[in-house]
Amino acid sequence: MQRLPSRAFGVIGQMDEEALAERRDALATRFSRLRDTAGDKLLPVLLQRIGEPVGSALDNFDRAARTLRNRMVHDYIRNAAVLAEAVNAAHAAIPMLAGFVEACAVYARERQLLG
Repeated sequence: MQRLPSRAFGVIGQMDEEALAERRDALATRFSRLRDTAGDKLLPVLLQRIGEPVGSALDNFDRAARTLRNRMVHDYIRNAAVLAEAVNAAHAAIPMLAGFVEACAVYARERQLLG
C-alpha cells in the first residue's frame, strides 16, 4: 500500500497557489482512486458473493465519498477554510478507507470468495 503523508498539507497560508493546487489535485486523485476501489469494485462484489443486498449502504458510502471529493476539486470553491476542511477530512478518511479495503480483502481471501 502506498505510504501516506502524516498531514494533509501543512499550513495552507504558507504554500503558494501552484503548490497548493498540485497537492490538492494529487490528494483528490488518490482519494478518488481509493473510493472507486472500495465503493465501485470491492464492496459490491463482496456483498454479492455473500448474498447481501448491494443497495442503500453502498449508496450512502458513495454519496459521502463523492461529496467530499467534489468539495476538494471543484474550482468554484474559493474559500480557503472550506477547501482546507475538505482536504483535511479526506486526508483523515484515507486510513479508514485503506483499512476497509484491506479488511475486505482478508475477509474474501479467508472465505475464498474471489477467484
